[in-house]
Amino acid sequence: MDNKILMSFDDSFRVLMDIEKGYSNHKNDYGGETKYGISKRSYPQLDIPSLTIDQAKDVYYRDFWLTYHLDKVRDPQIATQLLLITVNCSPQTSGRIVQKSINRAGGSLIIDGIIGTATVRMINQVSPSALGDALRVELVKFYIDRVNIDSTQKVNFEGWVRRAML
Repeated sequence: MDNKILMSFDDSFRVLMDIEKGYSNHKNDYGGETKYGISKRSYPQLDIPSLTIDQAKDVYYRDFWLTYHLDKVRDPQIATQLLLITVNCSPQTSGRIVQKSINRAGGSLIIDGIIGTATVRMINQVSPSALGDALRVELVKFYIDRVNIDSTQKVNFEGWVRRAML
């Protein structure tokens, strides 16, 4: 693996771990039992309380970094933002947020909710600064909508907005 790409994943993973600390089992968390941001709902086969940081890192690399082609994103800050989005939102929601953000930043994509090669190509073509700003706007809009739809999620709102502002 290219050292630059690996370093980018390691840096992004450190940012993620600054947010997704330790074990929780909050009644209003959609994921239920969670450790390092990995939920029992998404990974029912894992022993969440016993999950190690290295196991979490493997999951994030395999199921997020590679699955969403973040290894092909040229700007490390954008790659980190995208990792945070894909971890916190469903695959389709993540794709829509990213594609809307690309269009807001001057790109042109059909919003199909899939972070595939066309989306990654466009991520690398638009201005990273404009895309970063657009991602923050789209995420905050999404989180406001989520709380308006389900008021039990108000407890998460401040943390979500902090995550969006990175």
